[in-house]
Amino acid sequence: MSSSQIAASKGKNASSVGMKAQWDQLSKECLIHACVEELGGAAYKTGTVLTKVGWVNVVKKFNERTGKQYDRVQLKNQWGVLKKDWQLWQNLVLGETGLGRDPDTGAITASDDWWDLKLMRYPDCAKFREKPLPLEDEMRILFGSNTAMG
Repeated sequence: MSSSQIAASKGKNASSVGMKAQWDQLSKECLIHACVEELGGAAYKTGTVLTKVGWVNVVKKFNERTGKQYDRVQLKNQWGVLKKDWQLWQNLVLGETGLGRDPDTGAITASDDWWDLKLMRYPDCAKFREKPLPLEDEMRILFGSNTAMG
């Protein structure tokens, strides 16, 4: 079996086999925007999840806009990373009172004691101490109503 046949049997295109996706902030934003656009059209989603056709459209939009040649598996893997970031952000801010936002960076402003407690419970949230979740409103569209917290 050739590598293209193996790739096709696993749902990957042969050009991306063995190629690790490189995700800079602009690529992430492009993926988020393509997904939001696709979820906005009722034809290619079931609830708040994209159908196979929806993912085909997202892959096409993403690749055209970025000049990359990523496949659905690579984009869905990044979707999972973005969803984990959304869940982590929600664990930080959901149900909290007295938090502020830095007017320059948008980062959460809270006491060191608050951050120490959060970092003990969610060590990965350290990345949000200096900057907010990028595209928070768009992420809410993608994950807000279908994400279990905890």
